[in-house]
Amino acid sequence: MVSGKLLLQVYNNQKSLTTRVFWKSGVGMALLDAAIAFFIPYYSIVEAGQNSITDVYSVGKVVFICLLSAVTLEICVIARYWTWPFLIFVILSYWLVYPFEVVFPAIEKGISYYDPGQWGVGENVFRSPTFWFVQITVACTCFGHRYLERAVVWLFHPQDNMILEEIEAQQGGPDGGEMGWQTKQRLNMLGNL
Repeated sequence: MVSGKLLLQVYNNQKSLTTRVFWKSGVGMALLDAAIAFFIPYYSIVEAGQNSITDVYSVGKVVFICLLSAVTLEICVIARYWTWPFLIFVILSYWLVYPFEVVFPAIEKGISYYDPGQWGVGENVFRSPTFWFVQITVACTCFGHRYLERAVVWLFHPQDNMILEEIEAQQGGPDGGEMGWQTKQRLNMLGNL
């Protein structure tokens, strides 16, 4: 088991939420994701071909879906536990935007409401290879920088819970290893471990 002195040392050696951490994680990383989700589409979309998506409505849809993918990937990266309901809601929250962009303008056409920002814009955007390339580029960039940041933290500046997880995994603590610590303790008493 983990000794009380070690727990006090691990938990009391630094503060997890400081002003610097708040500004870096809460504001700085969010601004970086927003900049990635805006500037990559903005500078990647060029006027070329039949399915050009350079109008303001198309660029807006591309940036919105890029931002949605960045937020969804952020949720996936920081989630500690994955359950079936969580997975279902993550998939639905991202993939429902695609049918919405096609069905909503059809409803507007059905009730004879003219909206130049909706009519045909979604279909045109989804037909453009540039849109799909931008989506992949933004997703890889957002995921890559978040994953790199988490890897650097894990390797060089581990947080308290990361240290405890490693200690518990080595000593068979409550959440560590493939089998529970009680099972390891019983098997150890039987001489089978």
